[in-house]
Amino acid sequence: MDVELYLRIHNYAINRNYHTNTSTPIFTTTSDSNPSLKLPTVDKVKEPSYEENTWISCDINPLCHITVKAILLDQTNQYVFAPLATIFDNVVGISRSTFITPNMISFFHVGVACVSGKLVASDSLGYRRLGVLLFQIRTFLDDLDGHVARVKKHIRGERSEIGTSGYYVDGLCDGLGCIALLLGMFFYLKNNPPRRALLANFC
Repeated sequence: MDVELYLRIHNYAINRNYHTNTSTPIFTTTSDSNPSLKLPTVDKVKEPSYEENTWISCDINPLCHITVKAILLDQTNQYVFAPLATIFDNVVGISRSTFITPNMISFFHVGVACVSGKLVASDSLGYRRLGVLLFQIRTFLDDLDGHVARVKKHIRGERSEIGTSGYYVDGLCDGLGCIALLLGMFFYLKNNPPRRALLANFC
């Protein structure tokens, strides 16, 4: 998939005008000091469209709308959780709901992370495995809240709206979730320190 992403970037144009308003008119001054309107010129050369060449729907295809953030994502989020979040939203319709907001999903997955940290700190191997599974569900919910926020604002591709309340809430909830997992790991190792005699037998 990474090779496909590399070829996708080199063979097809990336949307570079996301933050540029190309429809803004440019005013120039003529010899009689009367401002005249001059519209920006656009090249007529049609760039190749990836959407026209792929057989996978762009709703779940992580290679359609390439952004810098998408390129920097890890493989699990890029190729597994992001398409799964889209499919889940298409089936359940969370983005069409007026009650559920992206911030609510963010706060909810903090609670999931706290439960995960509690289970990871357990002496039971089964509970610890369940805690790891719950934290993966938290990661899926983290992708889901971003997807829902972008759909509600009609944003295509992996993009963050820096400066908005959702941007800070999402970052804060991600940090709290990771802290909860780290605390669970800390308390497990504190209560179950590695046995030096057992380690010496393997050396």
